[in-house]
Amino acid sequence: MDAGAIVAMLEYSSGKKAQVVGKPSAHFYALALADLQLKPEEVVMIGDDLETDVNGARQMDILAVLVKTGKFKEEDLEKHPVKPWRVIDSIADIKNIFI
Repeated sequence: MDAGAIVAMLEYSSGKKAQVVGKPSAHFYALALADLQLKPEEVVMIGDDLETDVNGARQMDILAVLVKTGKFKEEDLEKHPVKPWRVIDSIADIKNIFI
């Protein structure tokens, strides 16, 4: 079960509509940038999910690196319309993309 069911329960029980702020919402990334006091061109998003991590970052013009761990599936990379800036096998490989 994900957060959707909990949000629906809270909406139903309170009679109010929730405003969910999380990935891939551009608002989520805007809040993170504001909190860090950084511009999109100063940030790299590293994640294992094309939709929430890469797509969300791309909406804010943030460079997105997809790491082949966790949720990563090779077929998603081939099918998904949003493409990452770089793809790495492990978070340890992040140092190699900036050389």
